[in-house]
Amino acid sequence: MTTTHPAARRAPRQKPRARPEPVSADGATPRPGLIALLGSGETSPAGRKFHDFLVSRLPRPATVAILETPAGFQPNVDRVAGKIGEFLVRGLRNYDPRVLIVQARKRATPHDPDSPQIAHFILPADYIFLGPGSPTYTARHLRDSLTLRHMLARHREGATLGFASAAALAVGTWVLPV
Repeated sequence: MTTTHPAARRAPRQKPRARPEPVSADGATPRPGLIALLGSGETSPAGRKFHDFLVSRLPRPATVAILETPAGFQPNVDRVAGKIGEFLVRGLRNYDPRVLIVQARKRATPHDPDSPQIAHFILPADYIFLGPGSPTYTARHLRDSLTLRHMLARHREGATLGFASAAALAVGTWVLPV
């Protein structure tokens, strides 16, 4: 006779959880969206699964806003965000995402995250994503900005926030000086 250790027994299969409703139980106030962190690999196969999981829960076609802030100091900042945008369009083509690149790069420049002309691109977003660059730079340039206020407002209204690489480190109370 063989026995199985209790810890090795399989848990019964559970039904997939129902998709959360976008409004609270009282029906009056919107439910905040998801917040997801990915250590790195936002354009890897695992990263595609991360984005797929998040976008699958949004209305179709979802509007995705990619912020350039984490890489705003890099000369190729437009290419960094553009590569992510191309990856999302190609990797999530079943959802037909509408991708917006938000050029909120650096304070006191034409791409100031506090500028209404820059920050307004956050408002239609269902999914707001920030990725590679510098966590310290990200925190410094988004702190108290109109772009950040719009992000937080959209999250309270149900938009999903995704943070990967440097941006995943920037969302905490303390930020690594990198």
